Amino acid sequence: NDNSNLGERFRQAVGSGDRLCLAKLIETISVRRKELATEGKGLRMSDEKIMNDAKKLLYNEIAYVLKIDPDQVVEYIESQIQKR
Repeated sequence: NDNSNLGERFRQAVGSGDRLCLAKLIETISVRRKELATEGKGLRMSDEKIMNDAKKLLYNEIAYVLKIDPDQVVEYIESQIQKR
């Protein structure tokens, strides 16, 4: 079951402290969301929750290191990418 696999990957990433794994998990679920949207469907609530929890953990840590508000993390990352 893909859903239990995502849940297990999330638990492993949190438990290990592997933030790259969290980022990959967010990307995987985001891609799946886009695929489902083209079919007129949406993510399961459990997948949405996993993605939101993963984002919260990752963004809070990034925000702490950069000394910015967690709500500014995506904007900050996008601005850094555009500079390259």
